[in-house]
Amino acid sequence: MKNNLFPVLSGRTLSGVEVQTPEILLKKTTFISVGFQIDEQIIIDYWSKNLVSRFNKNQNFNYLEFPIVSPKQAPNKYIQQFIDNQMRASIPVSIHSNVVTIYEDYSLVLSKFGKYNYDGPYFFITNSSGETLAFANDSDRRNLDIEQFGLTINEDLSNYR
Repeated sequence: MKNNLFPVLSGRTLSGVEVQTPEILLKKTTFISVGFQIDEQIIIDYWSKNLVSRFNKNQNFNYLEFPIVSPKQAPNKYIQQFIDNQMRASIPVSIHSNVVTIYEDYSLVLSKFGKYNYDGPYFFITNSSGETLAFANDSDRRNLDIEQFGLTINEDLSNYR
């Protein structure tokens, strides 16, 4: 990622708002999960429950989830609407504004992250300037990575005081 700035991704929240990174990352410390396959949701939930529950009461913390859907899976707006409706039905309304569906080719999204081979969901922490402070993907070091992410979030949130 160039200059450590989180790459440009455009999509729509489940609440219907068009958004783009890094603009939506500004002014808050943000924990981001990026998933490419539906079976990764268990892993993403594990990470988010561990981190979001610790920091969600802090007004300077934000959580965003980016499900990536390939145009091959959703070739037109009707199928995209169907997918979004299915996600809306299975995700609590309280976090619809935190879930941003990206309809873009996997390889293009991966290249924006400087990756060219898929290796599971990705997790990021960005600061209030949209710069990436930490990156991980699901691995055998999951608990160590989550603890390190927690320390990084805590450290960045201390800058708001």
